[in-house]
Amino acid sequence: RPPLQWSAQLAARYGDTFRLRLLGPSYADDRTWRPMVPRTVVMISTPAHLRELYARSRDDFLVGQAHEFIAWHSGSDSIMVLDGEAHRAERHDLQAAFRSGVFPLYERLIREALRRAFAAWPDGGTLPLSSAIFDAMMDAGLTCIFGALPPDRLMYLRGLVLAGAVTSAVRVPLLVLPFARQDFGSWSPGGRVRRALAEFDRFVFQARDEEPAQGSRMLDEMGGLRCPTDASGKKPQVLAQRVRTVMNGFHTTAVAAVWLCYHTVRDPEIRARIHAAADQDGDPSSTAYLEAACKESLRLNPPFRGEFRRVPAPTMMDGIALQAGTMVMPLVSLTHRRADLYPEPDSFRPGRFLEREYLAEEYAPFGGGIRRCVGEPLVLRHLRILLEELFRA
Repeated sequence: RPPLQWSAQLAARYGDTFRLRLLGPSYADDRTWRPMVPRTVVMISTPAHLRELYARSRDDFLVGQAHEFIAWHSGSDSIMVLDGEAHRAERHDLQAAFRSGVFPLYERLIREALRRAFAAWPDGGTLPLSSAIFDAMMDAGLTCIFGALPPDRLMYLRGLVLAGAVTSAVRVPLLVLPFARQDFGSWSPGGRVRRALAEFDRFVFQARDEEPAQGSRMLDEMGGLRCPTDASGKKPQVLAQRVRTVMNGFHTTAVAAVWLCYHTVRDPEIRARIHAAADQDGDPSSTAYLEAACKESLRLNPPFRGEFRRVPAPTMMDGIALQAGTMVMPLVSLTHRRADLYPEPDSFRPGRFLEREYLAEEYAPFGGGIRRCVGEPLVLRHLRILLEELFRA
């Protein structure tokens, strides 16, 4: 059952806040996996609850500890599985790749990659838009990270990503089980993912040691990029883990782009307005409308539907008693469909984002607080550039 339908039905039956008992992996302090155990999960979606969740100390709700089951895939030093000071330090380092001064470079790389992809589309006939847009956005993301690449290399990398280097573990729930992660050969799910991870990492290190064919790239902005090998002679793995994290973000952006195209082409009036806005290069009001369309699509189909947060010690949250070990899950999709915040919540209406500003607890497609996606500004630019290039093409 679709997650939105499932959560909406539960909220309609039990209210905005409800508890579930779910089976989930359990971990010791040393990250040793232990058997699946029943867990209490508190689902929240009101702006008041999201506001408190996002404002609390990084030590009150632990995201990394709640997601340690993906550490084997993302890397033990990945920002996704870190908490406390380690998370703060890694987030600070990763943000160096997303400072505003490098956005013109990224925008140029993304725009050029999309133009090359659209130029390769056949004239006349029909085209499966969803897969074509997804592939074009993935190629743009890979180009942003690695610089301009030959088409065959882009296709190879895109296939590698989809084969498992970055996203497969999310698509195969069985991989949370230790035995399924083992490498029993190329036929096994764990074996396929581990081989793809290793191949992806090899490409990252190879690209790091090469000068880009045309100018700079995001890879050159990720801290410690040209540091020497460590005392054991091994290449540092942190860079590869950061690239995996960023590539996960580009994969999610590609999915969001498919939804954006779905929403924008369905309504002739909206489609005509986007056409007109795309032709007005540099006009502030046109740019604002394109960005509003991107935000509205992200509201209806948020790439960041929520993440588990583990409560390490008994606490209260807006009158709700939370015991140690409880998981808290913000259901952002439900927040985004509240009629008191978004009149006609199921309708695609970009204009609502021109009429008012929404607070962080009212609009959170990228999460919130200290766990908010560091790449959010680039994602919005990426989607806006897609509309500009697609509707000009």
